[in-house]
Amino acid sequence: MGNTISSNLKRYLINDQNRAEIEDANSAKEFLINNCNVRWILESHERKRGALECFCIAKLFPIYGITNEEH
Repeated sequence: MGNTISSNLKRYLINDQNRAEIEDANSAKEFLINNCNVRWILESHERKRGALECFCIAKLFPIYGITNEEH
């Protein structure tokens, strides 16, 4: 599942004050395995794919979204 340096989500989980049980990359990885699901959405139409991507980002943004400091 990648290393901690390149994994923003794992880094966010480690730094999250509300998730005291996540102390390092291994516990973040374990949390993701046990609590998260991924579903691939295949869309060949570029405009629809862009809309789906924006929708997914909007749903995830409130907790661990992209901030202005990152981009």
